[in-house]
This record gives sequence, structure tokens and C-alpha cells, in this order.
Amino acid sequence: MKYTSNLLKRSNKIGMFFLSALIFCGFATSVNAVAPANDNLADAQTLSGASGAVNGNTVDATRQSGEYSHSFASGTTVYRTVWYQWTATENKPVVFEISSSGFDSSLAVYTGANYPLTWVSTNNDTTGNRPRVEFTATAGTTYKILVGLYNDQNIQGGDFTLQWATNNNPTNDNFANAMNLESVLTGSVAVSNQNATKEQGEPMHVAGNRSVWFTFTNNLPTDYSMTFSTGNSLHTTGTTLSVYTGSSLQSLTPVVKNRNMPSTNRSRVTFLAKTGVTYRIALDEGSNPNEWNAILSWGITTIKDYSDFARDVGGGEIRYDDAADIAVFRPSNGVWYIRNSSTNPFSNDFNAVQFGTSGDTPVQGDYDGDGRTDVAVARNTPNGKVWYILNSFDNTYKVVQFGLTGDKPVTGDYDFDGRVDIAVFRPSNSVWYIWKSSDGGFIVKEFGFSTDIPVSGDFKETPLGTDIAVFRPSNGTWYVLNGANTMFIPFGTAGDKPVVGDYDDDGKSDIGVYRPSNGTWYVFRYNEVQIVQWGLPDDIPMTGDYDNNSNDLYDFAVYRPSEGRWYILRSEENITEIRSFGLSDDIPVSSPALLAQ
Repeated sequence: MKYTSNLLKRSNKIGMFFLSALIFCGFATSVNAVAPANDNLADAQTLSGASGAVNGNTVDATRQSGEYSHSFASGTTVYRTVWYQWTATENKPVVFEISSSGFDSSLAVYTGANYPLTWVSTNNDTTGNRPRVEFTATAGTTYKILVGLYNDQNIQGGDFTLQWATNNNPTNDNFANAMNLESVLTGSVAVSNQNATKEQGEPMHVAGNRSVWFTFTNNLPTDYSMTFSTGNSLHTTGTTLSVYTGSSLQSLTPVVKNRNMPSTNRSRVTFLAKTGVTYRIALDEGSNPNEWNAILSWGITTIKDYSDFARDVGGGEIRYDDAADIAVFRPSNGVWYIRNSSTNPFSNDFNAVQFGTSGDTPVQGDYDGDGRTDVAVARNTPNGKVWYILNSFDNTYKVVQFGLTGDKPVTGDYDFDGRVDIAVFRPSNSVWYIWKSSDGGFIVKEFGFSTDIPVSGDFKETPLGTDIAVFRPSNGTWYVLNGANTMFIPFGTAGDKPVVGDYDDDGKSDIGVYRPSNGTWYVFRYNEVQIVQWGLPDDIPMTGDYDNNSNDLYDFAVYRPSEGRWYILRSEENITEIRSFGLSDDIPVSSPALLAQ
């Protein structure tokens, strides 16, 4: 069903010659290969002492049947694994790290003598390609330590040095000893708060008295929206995250704080990391005193295709919902009415924001990189299209003239910096005009026909970030720009409304259409077409993940103007929600889906 132009041609003869050369040169494992003595869990090499070092090797090591992936990153596996065991003699934090290796190595720590093991900690890259884990050790407990190759089964690895050290407190317990996070755009560290303390003069972050500290500097020439979280921690009983600027405890200025990710007791923060600025990050316990082993991960913020306005609860603390909020814009009075997804189902509470006027087009999105949807409108004027954006981070607003009166807004993160870019599609010449938030530059690209419907999404088999794409009703075909090539996917028919979303929870956008004639959704995933009857001919489909549950699957939702009512079919257990919120002339703004209709 999917076709790609400029198909790559391969020569079978060249391929066979290359494969033969590889085998001849000795890249394949020899028939008489001997695995390391500690290849299997049952043969783990014993380590002793509060600190020490040992040399090891992964060449010809194997994975056992049923062995874990040893990685929290989806679709990744650790290969060529060898095992060690170490018994703690004190209740103190301990650090294990690979101090030298010529390959991309990984570490994982467990307890238990046999499978199933109990996870303690894991890490791939803390310093360069060398992993490091720091975890809470209990006297008398034996820990299984694994070393292997990260996500590459085609190489052998080689020699490495594993070293360990027991400490009275976490190595980054104090502000002055903060761990420097070297990887800028993505990374993770494994840490413990065992025996951590609160220093004199240290501020109250959100809760807790056992903080550990990190520093993070964006040394790239571009600002990026970054998200830090403990969401990959498997057994954490409660964490808080706080981000500051300042060079001492006495001069800290809060940037953002958080104590609870949705449906968990872990934490995450999102902020715009400005180039050249050093941020101080405190990871602390939650409201209930506890010791934990945590994984702190970070990366460029992924823009959501739905509206999540979140809540500012004061003191710099933000409560993220990670779910679509039910919201409408009322042209008659220029007011946005927002029902936060975390609002009690039996409550009628909502927020009202005066911003806009009759005739404005809602163009909400995260323009300032703080992980919250900003209220925004585009207004046609005699001088062109003017954008008005209310920044959620500091409550300031900006006014930008960009586009002509007949242009269609097509907002999205085209430069993948974690912020929404101002962008339009001009039907008169079929040209996309994109103003990049990363460097202020422009993308000007002719793509599509005047009658095409522009759609926004980060589609499968394309680079990260929003893609330039259109749906052509005349032939029921989607066209997606993938670098130098164009993917075209026949899916839909004239009269269908595009409903792009992540319906299979793989982090990429799926193609979908809503057919008003029969009130049915058709979603094209990798190997199947999902068909869901949900809606009436005059309903407005509103894509998004409304249920804030254990998955990020998009739900099926429509707004019925005739009733001012929302009908939502939740992805988890097919639960139905019917919510009265809005009037017949309101514009639903829970997602930008309406821009493509």
C-alpha cells in the first residue's frame, strides 16, 4: 500500500562478494570459539571488597535463552553479555562503572540467583560510551552485574575494565559535587539517594530531604526544549525534580519543578535550555521519605499533536497531564475554555482565558518550549496573517506577522528543537513557508496541489520532527516528504477528513481518516487497518490521547456542535466518556486536527 520514489537498486553479486569478504577476513565467529568463563549467569565471576577493579572481555560471549534485553529503551538489546557477582558488606551507595573499553558498552544490575531476576539499575552511556551505575546497596545482599555490547550483535566488543567503589554518601550528594551531564541532546544516568542529605541553605525543591545534584549545559549554538524524567525507573517509590539557574545555593533561581508524572509517583520537567546556560538539577525524594535507585533520562522534547495546557500550582511547580484537555475557543467573546484532563470527572471546574476575537483561527501549540500548550490565534488583516501567542512559561505574549490572508496554518516542530514553528501552506502556489524556531531561518518548499489538505505529523520511516505532507481528496492519496523522496500512500476517499495520530503507541504518526458519511474512523497502521464507528456526519473529529492511562494510544473523540458535547472512546478497555463542554458556535481546540479539515 506504500510506495517510495527513487528506489535504491542493489546488486546481488556485489552483496555476495562483500559477505564473502567479511567471512574471509574473520569477522564471523569462528567454529571453535570459546566463550568467556563468566558468559552465563550461573558462572558469574565473584568480586570482593568495598572497592576494586577487574579486567574482562566480551569476545565470543553469548546471550542465554530467555535472557533480558537489559535496556529500558524500546527495541534495543544488550549483546555479548558476561556476568559478575558482588556482595555488599555495608548499607551504603556503591558505584560500578566501565573505566575503559573500545566499544559501546552497557551495565545492568540485578538481585536473585536465577531467572527471574529483580532489576536494580542499568545504564548505557554516562561518560562518552562508558556506562556507570550508582545504586543503593544492602549489607548481605548479592548483586549480579552484567557487562555487554549495546544494541549491536554483529561485533565482538573486546577488553574492558570494570571498577567499583562504596561511598558513605552519593557521589553527587552536595551542590558543589554535582554530576555533570555531558551528553547534551539525549542520555541517562543511574543514581541513588541512599544516605543523601540536605545541605544548609538548600531550598525546598518540592518535597524531600535527600537530594542529589546534576549540572546540564547546552553547549550547542541552538536553544532546545529538553525533557528530564525518572519515568524509566522501575522501582522508584517517589521522586521530585527541580531545575534552577545560579552558581551557588544562595543564588538559585527556579526554572521549573515537578513531583508527579501522570499515573505514577515519578517526575519529569520540561524547559527551554538556552545555549551557553548551565542549569542545576536537583533530584529528591517524594512527599514520603524513601530511598531509591533511579534512572534520570533526558532528551529533546517531543511535541504532542494534541493540547495539554498543564497546571501551574505555584512556586515554579508544574503538573503535567500528558493527556489531551477538553477545550474550546468561543469566537463570540474571544475566550478559551479549558477543562484540564486531570480534573475530577465529577467536577465542573475549568479555566477561562481571554485571548482572541471573532474571526481568529486557533493555532495553539508549545511555542516557548516549556512542555505546555500555549494559547494562540492567527488573524487575517489587510496586511497579511498576524499571529498572537500567549507564552505559558512567563505569561508574556508576542505578535508576529507571517503569511497571507488565504494561507492555511500548519504548525509543527519541523526543525526538531522541541518547539512549535510558525508555518503556513499557500494554496495559490502550493508552497509551504516555515519559520524555524531553532535559528530563525526559513524553509520554503513547493509541495502539493492547491486543492490538497495539508496535514501535520511525524510519520513512520521519516526523520524526527514534523513532516511536510498532504492528503489529496481527488485520488484519496497521502503524500509525505521524506528527505529527498516522496512517500505516497493510497488511503481514503473524497470527503474524508484527515485524523493523524499515534494509534499504535510507537511514537510515530499514523495515517487516518474520518468519514462523515458513515461516522467511521479508518486508521492505517503497519500491517492492518483499524475501523471504528464513532461519530455522526456533522461531528468534528478531535485526535488525541484523552485518557491519561498506562499507554499513549490515541483515543477516538468527536465534538458534536449541535449538543455542545464531547464523545470519547478511550483506548484502554474501550471506556466511553460523554462530556458537555461548549456551545454550538465554539471551535474545539483539543488538537490541531481542525486545521486539516
